[in-house]
Amino acid sequence: THPVVYQGWFRGCPYSGVADVHVREENPPVFTNLKNHYCTQDTAFSLEAFPPGGAFEGAVVVSGNRFVPHYGPGIYDVTYTVNQNGCETKTTLSVAISEPPAVNVAVQHPVSTEPGYVYMFINNATPERPYEVLINGETVFSGNYYEGFAFARPAGTYELAVRLGICEFSQTV
Repeated sequence: THPVVYQGWFRGCPYSGVADVHVREENPPVFTNLKNHYCTQDTAFSLEAFPPGGAFEGAVVVSGNRFVPHYGPGIYDVTYTVNQNGCETKTTLSVAISEPPAVNVAVQHPVSTEPGYVYMFINNATPERPYEVLINGETVFSGNYYEGFAFARPAGTYELAVRLGICEFSQTV
């Protein structure tokens, strides 16, 4: 509460007074389950924010509060608007949605105990979107251009993964 002094003239006579003005503290709304980066293959989910009871909007928001990453790659603003004590407040978060790695994999199995070969071609890497190639969780190669290469491995089963930013392609070979 703050005292406000006012003065003025009314019909040629001065007047003054003091009024107490209460300024409410306003906590800005916050997203409680929205990150700033998703992949197009991520599952849609219901948005949540605090305080509850507001409205979500944005190109990647459907049915009032469903966030749909499969909308497509790009950067999108998601806004949450809520009425708090008679005052409308908003918060906006820019969310990046990326495509997963586009990977072609071919496996040549050995006819005996010789090593087999895994041939890969990574189609959508760019200097701005470097990638990592992992075999059984271990990074074996990284790059940032369209790449084609082969791995020789002893006979067996391997979990092959390619990470492009936060998005991942994986396949058991």
